[in-house]
Amino acid sequence: MPPCGPAVEIEALTSEIAEYRRRKEAAVDAQEYTQAALVRDKEKAVERRRSGGPGRGGRFTAGNYRHPAPHLVD
Repeated sequence: MPPCGPAVEIEALTSEIAEYRRRKEAAVDAQEYTQAALVRDKEKAVERRRSGGPGRGGRFTAGNYRHPAPHLVD
């Protein structure tokens, strides 16, 4: 079974953010500002998901994470 849980999911979101940053920088370098803005918006959406602040759609705050199998936790 592959690893799962919040740490793995946070790592995946962090990688996604890094990819969006690279794309955004490439668009700015090419002076494609509309494209850069679209990529920036996607980057910010993923950052909100990762940060998990109230009303932000995130999952990883101390108060809202539920273990997928709570019966297996000591």
